[in-house]
Amino acid sequence: MLKNNESKVYNKCFYFAYFLLLISTYCLSINVINNILTYVKLFSISLFLMLFLYNIKRIKKRAFFVELLLLALSFAVSIISHSYTLLFLMIIVFAFKGFDLDDFIKKDIKYRSIISIFVFLCFLLGITKNTVFYRYDLVRYSFGFPHPNMLAYTIVIIFLEYLYISRKKINIIKVLLCVPIIIINSIIVNNRSSILFMVLTCLLFLFLKNNSFKKIVESKIGKFIIKNSYLIFSILSLLLLYEYMKQSEIGLFFNQLLSSRISSILKFLNEYGISIFGKNILLIGSEEALELGVTARILDNSYFHILIHFGFVMYMVLFVLFRKTIDYFYKKNELYVVILFFSFFILGLSESYLFKIEMNAFLVFISVIFNSSIKNDE
Repeated sequence: MLKNNESKVYNKCFYFAYFLLLISTYCLSINVINNILTYVKLFSISLFLMLFLYNIKRIKKRAFFVELLLLALSFAVSIISHSYTLLFLMIIVFAFKGFDLDDFIKKDIKYRSIISIFVFLCFLLGITKNTVFYRYDLVRYSFGFPHPNMLAYTIVIIFLEYLYISRKKINIIKVLLCVPIIIINSIIVNNRSSILFMVLTCLLFLFLKNNSFKKIVESKIGKFIIKNSYLIFSILSLLLLYEYMKQSEIGLFFNQLLSSRISSILKFLNEYGISIFGKNILLIGSEEALELGVTARILDNSYFHILIHFGFVMYMVLFVLFRKTIDYFYKKNELYVVILFFSFFILGLSESYLFKIEMNAFLVFISVIFNSSIKNDE
Protein backbone atom coordinates (compact mmCIF):
# COMPACT_ATOMS: atom_id res chain seq x y z
CA MET A 1 0.00 0.00 0.00
CA LEU A 2 1.04 3.63 -0.39
CA LYS A 3 2.67 5.40 2.54
CA ASN A 4 0.68 8.19 4.23
CA ASN A 5 2.45 11.06 2.46
CA GLU A 6 2.30 9.28 -0.89
CA SER A 7 -1.37 8.50 -0.33
CA LYS A 8 -2.24 12.15 0.39
CA VAL A 9 -0.46 13.38 -2.73
CA TYR A 10 -2.04 10.57 -4.81
CA ASN A 11 -5.53 11.43 -3.54
CA LYS A 12 -5.10 15.14 -4.19
CA CYS A 13 -3.87 14.46 -7.74
CA PHE A 14 -6.79 12.11 -8.40
CA TYR A 15 -9.44 14.56 -7.19
CA PHE A 16 -7.78 17.47 -9.00
CA ALA A 17 -7.86 15.44 -12.23
CA TYR A 18 -11.50 14.51 -11.59
CA PHE A 19 -12.46 18.14 -10.96
CA LEU A 20 -10.84 19.13 -14.26
CA LEU A 21 -12.74 16.34 -16.03
CA LEU A 22 -16.04 17.73 -14.75
CA ILE A 23 -15.07 21.26 -15.78
CA SER A 24 -14.28 20.06 -19.30
CA THR A 25 -17.75 18.47 -19.45
CA TYR A 26 -19.96 21.15 -17.91
CA CYS A 27 -18.36 24.38 -19.14
CA LEU A 28 -18.60 23.78 -22.90
CA SER A 29 -21.08 26.64 -23.35
CA ILE A 30 -18.96 29.25 -21.54
CA ASN A 31 -17.66 31.38 -24.40
CA VAL A 32 -14.44 32.61 -22.79
CA ILE A 33 -13.03 29.17 -21.98
CA ASN A 34 -14.69 26.64 -24.32
CA ASN A 35 -11.72 26.73 -26.73
CA ILE A 36 -9.34 25.31 -24.11
CA LEU A 37 -11.59 22.65 -22.60
CA THR A 38 -10.31 19.91 -24.92
CA TYR A 39 -6.82 20.51 -23.54
CA VAL A 40 -8.19 20.57 -19.98
CA LYS A 41 -9.75 17.15 -20.56
CA LEU A 42 -6.56 15.75 -22.08
CA PHE A 43 -4.54 17.06 -19.13
CA SER A 44 -7.05 15.48 -16.73
CA ILE A 45 -6.85 12.07 -18.43
CA SER A 46 -3.05 12.34 -18.58
CA LEU A 47 -3.02 12.78 -14.81
CA PHE A 48 -5.23 9.73 -14.35
CA LEU A 49 -2.92 7.72 -16.61
CA MET A 50 0.14 8.84 -14.62
CA LEU A 51 -1.59 7.75 -11.41
CA PHE A 52 -2.35 4.35 -12.93
CA LEU A 53 1.28 3.95 -14.05
CA TYR A 54 2.45 4.98 -10.58
CA ASN A 55 0.18 2.28 -9.17
CA ILE A 56 1.77 -0.48 -11.24
CA LYS A 57 4.26 -1.32 -8.49
CA ARG A 58 1.31 -2.10 -6.17
CA ILE A 59 -0.49 -4.44 -8.58
CA LYS A 60 -0.11 -8.21 -8.50
CA LYS A 61 1.41 -9.66 -11.67
CA ARG A 62 -1.64 -11.60 -12.90
CA ALA A 63 -3.99 -8.70 -12.19
CA PHE A 64 -1.63 -6.32 -13.98
CA PHE A 65 -1.90 -8.36 -17.19
CA VAL A 66 -5.72 -8.38 -16.92
CA GLU A 67 -5.78 -4.60 -16.52
CA LEU A 68 -3.24 -4.17 -19.31
CA LEU A 69 -5.39 -6.33 -21.59
CA LEU A 70 -8.50 -4.27 -20.82
CA LEU A 71 -6.59 -1.05 -21.48
CA ALA A 72 -5.21 -2.45 -24.75
CA LEU A 73 -8.72 -3.47 -25.87
CA SER A 74 -10.12 -0.07 -24.89
CA PHE A 75 -7.30 1.69 -26.72
CA ALA A 76 -7.82 -0.38 -29.89
CA VAL A 77 -11.56 0.33 -29.81
CA SER A 78 -10.87 4.04 -29.24
CA ILE A 79 -8.66 4.19 -32.33
CA ILE A 80 -11.25 2.40 -34.47
CA SER A 81 -14.31 4.23 -33.11
CA HIS A 82 -12.61 7.65 -32.77
CA SER A 83 -14.11 7.86 -29.27
CA TYR A 84 -12.03 7.64 -26.09
CA THR A 85 -14.99 7.34 -23.72
CA LEU A 86 -14.38 3.71 -22.67
CA LEU A 87 -10.60 4.13 -22.56
CA PHE A 88 -11.04 7.07 -20.18
CA LEU A 89 -13.44 4.96 -18.10
CA MET A 90 -10.90 2.13 -17.74
CA ILE A 91 -8.02 4.47 -16.86
CA ILE A 92 -10.05 6.27 -14.18
CA VAL A 93 -11.40 3.02 -12.69
CA PHE A 94 -7.88 1.55 -12.44
CA ALA A 95 -6.50 4.77 -10.94
CA PHE A 96 -9.34 4.81 -8.37
CA LYS A 97 -8.57 1.42 -6.76
CA GLY A 98 -8.47 1.52 -2.97
CA PHE A 99 -10.38 4.80 -2.53
CA ASP A 100 -13.28 5.19 -0.12
CA LEU A 101 -16.49 5.10 -2.17
CA ASP A 102 -18.61 7.26 0.13
CA ASP A 103 -15.89 9.90 0.35
CA PHE A 104 -15.72 10.01 -3.44
CA ILE A 105 -19.49 10.51 -3.78
CA LYS A 106 -19.39 13.30 -1.16
CA LYS A 107 -16.68 15.05 -3.17
CA ASP A 108 -18.59 14.49 -6.40
CA ILE A 109 -21.64 16.22 -4.89
CA LYS A 110 -19.44 19.16 -3.89
CA TYR A 111 -17.58 19.41 -7.21
CA ARG A 112 -20.67 18.98 -9.38
CA SER A 113 -22.59 21.54 -7.30
CA ILE A 114 -19.79 24.13 -7.40
CA ILE A 115 -19.32 23.79 -11.16
CA SER A 116 -23.10 23.89 -11.77
CA ILE A 117 -23.45 27.09 -9.74
CA PHE A 118 -20.47 28.56 -11.63
CA VAL A 119 -22.09 27.73 -14.99
CA PHE A 120 -25.39 29.30 -13.88
CA LEU A 121 -23.61 32.47 -12.70
CA CYS A 122 -21.83 32.69 -16.05
CA PHE A 123 -25.24 32.39 -17.70
CA LEU A 124 -26.54 35.31 -15.59
CA LEU A 125 -23.48 37.33 -16.63
CA GLY A 126 -24.31 36.62 -20.25
CA ILE A 127 -21.10 34.79 -21.14
CA THR A 128 -22.68 31.43 -21.94
CA LYS A 129 -24.95 30.13 -24.64
CA ASN A 130 -28.51 29.49 -23.52
CA THR A 131 -29.58 26.64 -25.73
CA VAL A 132 -33.36 26.57 -26.13
CA PHE A 133 -35.14 23.50 -27.49
CA TYR A 134 -38.77 22.91 -28.28
CA ARG A 135 -40.78 19.73 -27.72
CA TYR A 136 -44.19 20.16 -29.27
CA ASP A 137 -45.53 23.29 -27.50
CA LEU A 138 -43.01 23.12 -24.63
CA VAL A 139 -39.92 25.35 -24.35
CA ARG A 140 -36.83 23.77 -22.78
CA TYR A 141 -34.01 25.92 -21.35
CA SER A 142 -30.39 24.96 -20.63
CA PHE A 143 -29.40 27.99 -18.45
CA GLY A 144 -25.80 27.87 -19.64
CA PHE A 145 -25.43 24.08 -19.65
CA PRO A 146 -24.52 22.45 -22.98
CA HIS A 147 -28.00 20.87 -23.16
CA PRO A 148 -31.24 21.06 -21.11
CA ASN A 149 -30.98 17.30 -20.51
CA MET A 150 -27.58 17.78 -18.86
CA LEU A 151 -29.04 20.38 -16.50
CA ALA A 152 -31.92 18.07 -15.57
CA TYR A 153 -29.74 15.00 -15.16
CA THR A 154 -27.16 16.87 -13.05
CA ILE A 155 -29.80 18.00 -10.55
CA VAL A 156 -31.16 14.45 -10.38
CA ILE A 157 -27.77 12.75 -9.98
CA ILE A 158 -26.74 15.14 -7.17
CA PHE A 159 -29.99 14.35 -5.36
CA LEU A 160 -29.53 10.58 -5.80
CA GLU A 161 -25.94 10.88 -4.57
CA TYR A 162 -27.31 12.63 -1.48
CA LEU A 163 -29.76 9.75 -0.94
CA TYR A 164 -26.94 7.24 -1.38
CA ILE A 165 -24.81 8.98 1.26
CA SER A 166 -27.75 9.05 3.68
CA ARG A 167 -28.95 5.54 2.73
CA LYS A 168 -28.70 4.20 6.28
CA LYS A 169 -31.08 6.92 7.50
CA ILE A 170 -33.32 7.15 4.45
CA ASN A 171 -36.99 7.98 5.07
CA ILE A 172 -40.06 9.33 3.30
CA ILE A 173 -39.19 12.94 4.22
CA LYS A 174 -35.83 12.78 2.45
CA VAL A 175 -37.34 11.06 -0.57
CA LEU A 176 -40.10 13.69 -0.83
CA LEU A 177 -37.40 16.29 -1.46
CA CYS A 178 -37.55 15.01 -5.03
CA VAL A 179 -40.98 16.68 -5.50
CA PRO A 180 -39.68 20.26 -6.01
CA ILE A 181 -36.99 18.83 -8.32
CA ILE A 182 -39.71 17.16 -10.41
CA ILE A 183 -41.72 20.40 -10.56
CA ILE A 184 -38.71 22.51 -11.60
CA ASN A 185 -37.63 19.87 -14.12
CA SER A 186 -41.12 19.69 -15.63
CA ILE A 187 -41.52 23.46 -15.97
CA ILE A 188 -38.01 24.49 -17.11
CA VAL A 189 -36.36 21.46 -18.72
CA ASN A 190 -39.06 18.83 -19.19
CA ASN A 191 -36.66 15.91 -19.31
CA ARG A 192 -38.89 12.89 -18.79
CA SER A 193 -36.09 10.31 -18.60
CA SER A 194 -34.38 11.96 -15.63
CA ILE A 195 -37.71 12.40 -13.80
CA LEU A 196 -38.66 8.73 -14.25
CA PHE A 197 -35.12 7.67 -13.30
CA MET A 198 -35.26 9.67 -10.07
CA VAL A 199 -38.79 8.59 -9.13
CA LEU A 200 -38.00 4.92 -9.81
CA THR A 201 -34.77 5.01 -7.77
CA CYS A 202 -36.44 6.85 -4.87
CA LEU A 203 -39.29 4.33 -4.77
CA LEU A 204 -36.91 1.36 -4.87
CA PHE A 205 -34.85 2.93 -2.07
CA LEU A 206 -37.99 3.28 0.03
CA PHE A 207 -39.12 -0.27 -0.78
CA LEU A 208 -35.78 -1.56 0.54
CA LYS A 209 -36.98 -0.50 3.99
CA ASN A 210 -39.65 -3.19 3.64
CA ASN A 211 -38.41 -6.67 4.55
CA SER A 212 -40.63 -8.39 1.97
CA PHE A 213 -39.21 -6.34 -0.89
CA LYS A 214 -35.71 -6.77 0.49
CA LYS A 215 -36.17 -10.56 0.43
CA ILE A 216 -37.25 -10.35 -3.22
CA VAL A 217 -34.09 -8.40 -4.12
CA GLU A 218 -31.98 -10.97 -2.23
CA SER A 219 -33.79 -14.01 -3.66
CA LYS A 220 -32.24 -16.20 -6.36
CA ILE A 221 -34.63 -14.83 -8.99
CA GLY A 222 -34.07 -11.24 -7.84
CA LYS A 223 -30.29 -11.65 -7.93
CA PHE A 224 -30.43 -13.29 -11.36
CA ILE A 225 -32.53 -10.45 -12.83
CA ILE A 226 -30.47 -7.63 -11.34
CA LYS A 227 -27.07 -9.19 -12.06
CA ASN A 228 -28.08 -9.77 -15.67
CA SER A 229 -30.19 -6.65 -16.13
CA TYR A 230 -27.57 -5.17 -18.50
CA LEU A 231 -28.23 -8.12 -20.81
CA ILE A 232 -31.98 -8.21 -20.10
CA PHE A 233 -32.50 -4.56 -21.08
CA SER A 234 -30.34 -5.12 -24.16
CA ILE A 235 -32.74 -7.88 -25.19
CA LEU A 236 -35.71 -5.63 -24.39
CA SER A 237 -34.18 -2.94 -26.64
CA LEU A 238 -33.87 -5.56 -29.40
CA LEU A 239 -37.49 -6.66 -28.97
CA LEU A 240 -38.71 -3.05 -29.16
CA LEU A 241 -36.64 -2.58 -32.31
CA TYR A 242 -38.16 -5.74 -33.80
CA GLU A 243 -41.68 -4.48 -33.02
CA TYR A 244 -40.89 -1.10 -34.57
CA MET A 245 -39.53 -2.76 -37.72
CA LYS A 246 -42.84 -4.64 -38.00
CA GLN A 247 -44.59 -1.25 -37.57
CA SER A 248 -46.72 -2.84 -34.85
CA GLU A 249 -48.78 -0.68 -32.51
CA ILE A 250 -46.53 -1.45 -29.55
CA GLY A 251 -43.39 -0.64 -31.56
CA LEU A 252 -44.78 2.67 -32.83
CA PHE A 253 -46.10 3.54 -29.35
CA PHE A 254 -42.72 3.02 -27.64
CA ASN A 255 -40.88 4.84 -30.41
CA GLN A 256 -43.07 7.88 -29.81
CA LEU A 257 -42.83 7.49 -26.03
CA LEU A 258 -39.02 7.36 -26.27
CA SER A 259 -38.87 10.39 -28.61
CA SER A 260 -37.94 8.40 -31.76
CA ARG A 261 -35.04 6.63 -30.06
CA ILE A 262 -36.03 3.26 -31.55
CA SER A 263 -36.18 4.59 -35.12
CA SER A 264 -32.77 6.18 -34.45
CA ILE A 265 -31.37 2.75 -33.53
CA LEU A 266 -32.66 1.34 -36.81
CA LYS A 267 -31.03 4.15 -38.84
CA PHE A 268 -27.63 3.59 -37.24
CA LEU A 269 -27.92 -0.19 -37.55
CA ASN A 270 -28.73 0.05 -41.25
CA GLU A 271 -25.83 2.44 -41.80
CA TYR A 272 -23.12 0.83 -39.65
CA GLY A 273 -24.24 -2.57 -38.41
CA ILE A 274 -22.57 -4.28 -35.43
CA SER A 275 -18.87 -5.18 -35.55
CA ILE A 276 -16.33 -6.80 -33.23
CA PHE A 277 -14.38 -3.66 -32.29
CA GLY A 278 -16.81 -0.90 -33.20
CA LYS A 279 -16.89 1.75 -35.90
CA ASN A 280 -16.42 5.48 -36.30
CA ILE A 281 -20.03 6.66 -36.43
CA LEU A 282 -21.24 10.16 -37.22
CA LEU A 283 -22.99 11.65 -34.19
CA ILE A 284 -24.43 15.18 -34.28
CA GLY A 285 -25.88 16.57 -31.06
CA SER A 286 -29.00 18.74 -30.95
CA GLU A 287 -27.10 22.00 -30.33
CA GLU A 288 -24.55 21.32 -33.08
CA ALA A 289 -27.37 20.39 -35.46
CA LEU A 290 -29.08 23.72 -34.78
CA GLU A 291 -25.86 25.63 -35.48
CA LEU A 292 -25.14 23.71 -38.69
CA GLY A 293 -28.73 23.66 -39.87
CA VAL A 294 -28.73 19.88 -40.25
CA THR A 295 -30.67 16.97 -38.76
CA ALA A 296 -29.39 15.71 -35.41
CA ARG A 297 -27.87 12.22 -35.35
CA ILE A 298 -28.30 10.89 -31.83
CA LEU A 299 -28.03 7.32 -30.53
CA ASP A 300 -29.25 7.53 -26.93
CA ASN A 301 -29.98 3.87 -26.22
CA SER A 302 -26.88 2.83 -24.24
CA TYR A 303 -26.92 -0.81 -25.29
CA PHE A 304 -27.07 -0.25 -29.04
CA HIS A 305 -24.72 2.71 -28.71
CA ILE A 306 -22.11 0.40 -27.18
CA LEU A 307 -22.73 -2.37 -29.72
CA ILE A 308 -22.62 -0.12 -32.80
CA HIS A 309 -19.99 2.41 -31.73
CA PHE A 310 -17.65 0.30 -29.54
CA GLY A 311 -18.33 -3.21 -30.82
CA PHE A 312 -19.38 -6.58 -29.43
CA VAL A 313 -16.13 -7.20 -27.52
CA MET A 314 -16.44 -4.04 -25.39
CA TYR A 315 -20.16 -4.72 -24.96
CA MET A 316 -19.28 -8.08 -23.37
CA VAL A 317 -16.43 -6.56 -21.33
CA LEU A 318 -18.86 -4.07 -19.80
CA PHE A 319 -21.40 -6.84 -19.16
CA VAL A 320 -18.80 -8.85 -17.21
CA LEU A 321 -17.58 -5.79 -15.28
CA PHE A 322 -21.11 -4.71 -14.33
CA ARG A 323 -22.09 -8.25 -13.32
CA LYS A 324 -19.01 -8.72 -11.14
CA THR A 325 -19.53 -5.31 -9.54
CA ILE A 326 -23.15 -6.06 -8.64
CA ASP A 327 -22.13 -9.48 -7.31
CA TYR A 328 -19.51 -7.78 -5.10
CA PHE A 329 -22.08 -5.39 -3.59
CA TYR A 330 -24.54 -8.25 -3.05
CA LYS A 331 -21.86 -10.01 -1.00
CA LYS A 332 -21.25 -6.81 0.98
CA ASN A 333 -25.03 -6.48 1.53
CA GLU A 334 -24.96 -3.01 -0.09
CA LEU A 335 -28.40 -3.33 -1.65
CA TYR A 336 -28.75 0.40 -2.27
CA VAL A 337 -25.79 0.24 -4.64
CA VAL A 338 -27.33 -2.80 -6.33
CA ILE A 339 -30.58 -0.86 -6.83
CA LEU A 340 -28.68 2.15 -8.19
CA PHE A 341 -27.04 0.05 -10.87
CA PHE A 342 -30.38 -1.55 -11.71
CA SER A 343 -31.93 1.92 -12.13
CA PHE A 344 -29.06 3.00 -14.38
CA PHE A 345 -29.64 -0.06 -16.56
CA ILE A 346 -33.29 0.99 -16.98
CA LEU A 347 -32.16 4.54 -17.80
CA GLY A 348 -29.88 2.98 -20.42
CA LEU A 349 -32.97 2.31 -22.55
CA SER A 350 -33.31 6.03 -23.26
CA GLU A 351 -29.99 7.69 -22.32
CA SER A 352 -26.29 7.04 -22.96
CA TYR A 353 -25.15 7.98 -19.44
CA LEU A 354 -24.66 4.31 -18.56
CA PHE A 355 -21.03 4.30 -19.77
CA LYS A 356 -20.02 7.99 -19.46
CA ILE A 357 -18.08 8.40 -16.22
CA GLU A 358 -18.19 12.21 -16.26
CA MET A 359 -21.99 11.98 -16.09
CA ASN A 360 -22.26 8.84 -13.94
CA ALA A 361 -19.94 9.01 -10.93
CA PHE A 362 -21.12 5.61 -9.70
CA LEU A 363 -19.15 3.97 -12.53
CA VAL A 364 -16.00 4.25 -10.41
CA PHE A 365 -17.59 1.62 -8.15
CA ILE A 366 -16.44 -0.91 -10.78
CA SER A 367 -12.99 -0.47 -9.23
CA VAL A 368 -14.02 -2.63 -6.23
CA ILE A 369 -13.58 -5.80 -8.29
CA PHE A 370 -9.93 -4.85 -8.86
CA ASN A 371 -9.13 -3.99 -5.22
CA SER A 372 -7.84 -7.52 -4.57
CA SER A 373 -5.16 -6.88 -7.21
CA ILE A 374 -3.36 -4.49 -4.85
CA LYS A 375 -0.40 -5.95 -3.00
CA ASN A 376 -0.32 -5.93 0.78
CA ASP A 377 2.24 -3.93 2.70
CA GLU A 378 5.67 -5.36 2.35
